[in-house]
Amino acid sequence: MARDLVDEAIGGRFHGWTGPETAVVDDVAEQLALSLQPTGGRTPAHAPAQDHVRRWLAVRESVPWHEIADSGTGGPVVPLRDGAAHDIRAFDGAIDPAQAPGLPDALELLRADAA
Repeated sequence: MARDLVDEAIGGRFHGWTGPETAVVDDVAEQLALSLQPTGGRTPAHAPAQDHVRRWLAVRESVPWHEIADSGTGGPVVPLRDGAAHDIRAFDGAIDPAQAPGLPDALELLRADAA
């Protein structure tokens, strides 16, 4: 169902790995958001606006951080898995197997630049 909603919102406007124009992204986001509203895109006057930051903070607070073992190194936490690399293998690899093999190299270059 989610894939159908996204496909409908995109309307065939994304055809490659390059970034789309800002106006297209804005339109797709609006179309997708409207399709997810139970009122068909009409916000009732009495409905409060969603506070996404508050929701994100609530999710973060639900994690039992105090139960996570400290490595004792004082450095950054080492994750159990590389989420970005996993996403490249699972998601991007399924979309375009021919272009996906270059993405891990791009990720490493990005990380090197960030460091």
